[in-house]
Amino acid sequence: MLQPLTLLVNNELFREGENMNQRDYGVDEAVHSHEIYDIINSFDYDIPFWREQAGKAKGPVLELCCGTGRITVPLAKHGIPIVGADLSRNMLAGFQKRCVRENIFPRSISADMRSFDLPERFSLIFVPFNSFQCLYSLADIEAALACIRRHLSPTGRFILDVFNPSIEIMVDRFRAEQENQTLNIPAKGVVRWKERCCYDAAAQVNRVTWTFIFPDGTEEIQRLDMRCFYPQELSVLLKANGFIVEHFYGGYDCSEFCSESPKQILVCRLG
Repeated sequence: MLQPLTLLVNNELFREGENMNQRDYGVDEAVHSHEIYDIINSFDYDIPFWREQAGKAKGPVLELCCGTGRITVPLAKHGIPIVGADLSRNMLAGFQKRCVRENIFPRSISADMRSFDLPERFSLIFVPFNSFQCLYSLADIEAALACIRRHLSPTGRFILDVFNPSIEIMVDRFRAEQENQTLNIPAKGVVRWKERCCYDAAAQVNRVTWTFIFPDGTEEIQRLDMRCFYPQELSVLLKANGFIVEHFYGGYDCSEFCSESPKQILVCRLG
């Protein structure tokens, strides 16, 4: 039986006396390494969903937090007029390498989703694969939504894709470090990869720690902090920032969202 989360929070997950407003949330460099990212995220099961949504848009598409082009490039190959934007230069370097491999060159730009300013408006803007969870403060969340709203065409759609927070998973990975698959990293060899979680309930941030164990026994610890959005909160946030939720899916199969859904995928229009 799971111990109640409130007990875990009060007794273990918080460090006493720490000022929650001064915590250093973020994502470390290795997590944004395009070599590591492409090894971990080699799946393509979400591509049909994004291809269908982009096809419905019948106009230009903007993918925020495009990373190495895992989604952007396949959509471009399908004839979608798409722009990929990302803040990480390392990720964008991986994007260009993917374009060369696939021999197709959609436009990519360096941009922060909180402050980007482009001359065009888009029929579809989307933030895939939990990237919106790297915004930790209400000010940053609202700044990003304001930018998205300004760049969306009057009849356009905005799609947000984040995890449905699992208290059970976070508690399990706090109690015991999880051993993930080994990674065959060029110039590094076969690397073991472990993961542990520590939930900051006051800030709604799941503090994920990745430990990479190299063949020579040395270790490298990297953080991947992810802000948790709860379903009713997310709907209210979107409404308060000028969006109307048209569809609330629980997965890339467009199934209706429910408590057991692994994802929260919200299709929105301007309010």
